[in-house]
Amino acid sequence: MNYQELREAERRIKREAPIFKEIPTLCYLPFMHIEATTTGECKQCCMATSAIMRDYSEIDTEELLELLDEIDHDGRDWLPGEKSEALLKLKDYMQVDKLMALPDTSNLSVKLVKRDVEREFNIPLLRVGEKDIGHWNLADNTLTDAFLGKFMHKLRDDFRNGKKPINCSRCWDEEDAGINSKRISFAEHFSHNDTIPDTIFTDPITEKGIQYIDLKLGNLCNLKCRICDSKSSSKWAQEDIDSLIIFDGIAKTKTMAPYRRLKLGNWPNENKNFWNDISENVLPNLKYLEFTGGEPLLIQEHFDLIQQIVDDDLAKNIHLSYNTNGTQLPTHAIENLWPQFKTVRLSFSIDDVGKRYEYQRYGANWDNVHNNITYMLNNKSDNVYMEITTTVNIFNIMNLPDIHDWLRTLPNFILEHSPNMSYWYINLLHTPEYLNICLLPDYAKTNIEHRLTNYNWLLPSHTTGYGLQNQFNHNILNVVEFMNTNVIIEPDASHNIDTTVLRAKAREKIFKHDYLRKENFQDIDPWLASVLQYDYKEMVKQWLPKTT
Repeated sequence: MNYQELREAERRIKREAPIFKEIPTLCYLPFMHIEATTTGECKQCCMATSAIMRDYSEIDTEELLELLDEIDHDGRDWLPGEKSEALLKLKDYMQVDKLMALPDTSNLSVKLVKRDVEREFNIPLLRVGEKDIGHWNLADNTLTDAFLGKFMHKLRDDFRNGKKPINCSRCWDEEDAGINSKRISFAEHFSHNDTIPDTIFTDPITEKGIQYIDLKLGNLCNLKCRICDSKSSSKWAQEDIDSLIIFDGIAKTKTMAPYRRLKLGNWPNENKNFWNDISENVLPNLKYLEFTGGEPLLIQEHFDLIQQIVDDDLAKNIHLSYNTNGTQLPTHAIENLWPQFKTVRLSFSIDDVGKRYEYQRYGANWDNVHNNITYMLNNKSDNVYMEITTTVNIFNIMNLPDIHDWLRTLPNFILEHSPNMSYWYINLLHTPEYLNICLLPDYAKTNIEHRLTNYNWLLPSHTTGYGLQNQFNHNILNVVEFMNTNVIIEPDASHNIDTTVLRAKAREKIFKHDYLRKENFQDIDPWLASVLQYDYKEMVKQWLPKTT
């Protein structure tokens, strides 16, 4: 989508939902949707730059005292009255209105007086593996708690007042680049959908307001994808630990971040109130249920939940969707559970093909994934729609035509796909920044642009009736345009990152995992290795000089 098409999409939205004429920056999701992340934080959507924060008034004094004890490391007693003053300062600091105005909440600090000396105390609002005071965390809270909290209330007010919340900057950035953001995509979908009326923006918000949930039920996964980490995949934990020991000289302890992330990923087994809230408050009003991961088709709690929905005769009201890596073949769900739902969308994460796919999604077997997708295409019920999602990053941007060539070989795929759904969804990677396509040098971008713009993206003639003939050309032009923006913004949005530094970071990350996995990126993609100036032997000399 280019700027002209983006403007056309905005005009269509305004025709279907006139409230967008008055407030063109509105977003449906904060008024109906909430996400549970793999480590238990709640977010208004997957594009949000931070989790849903708690206001000081939503935190009791005992919890604030725990936070104060955690950030105080000198071991000495406070002088009379100092601790009370420190609590008041924390309460003043931890107001949602103030926190939401900050571009980055990952490294916060507050000045407190202890023993007559003022010094800075770091406030880890979002902790890894500890009780999370600063955010609504599902280890201790529920989706309804977060949805009705002050953060979401303020976010909805900001949207109603025509503001652009900082927490939603990724969508604003994409729209500024002429890219169809998640906000625009959902506005197009829901503005045409009678089940979600425009009054959603003005109706009182209650526990019945949650109509769409995205559940990442822990970080259980069987792959170690190059674009992922131990926060989203349990398989990454041991490799992250090995990397810290070998390359950073850190002693192995259970306080290491990968260990703590594994602990956090167990939240679905620890909080019965979460499941009670789902059953009592969420399911009766739910219209859209999405499972992502981790790998959702490995998580038993997910199967238990959809079985409950079927047993309670609610499935006929719910659109079910998945992001899956394609390594699992859940025949019971295919045959008995999924046919009961209103619709089911299966989105397979396919970032490349063959050996390159196996390199990028370590632990997967390409032939097995291909066979699973083929089986589902041939055996799915009529209410099941399948799509391929490709997250475009430095590893695969040159290879997008190869993915399209593979798509052409799939049986029944294009012919049976619904006209109102794209069968190949291209997702742009923003973070980690060292895998962002904008970091590539100009000469490489020229080569990539030449290949992508000269490849025939037109679909086979039998899909002409679906009006999708030009879709791939538009998608690819969006990717090329994004790549050529040359703008990668740090999380605090204060300045652009030096792409030379990022390419060095990419070499470092690639090498560390090559070494631990006994792989060599030069064997997998010699062209990109050359672009990044990646030389495995030189990296060994740099990082492991004692072995050379």
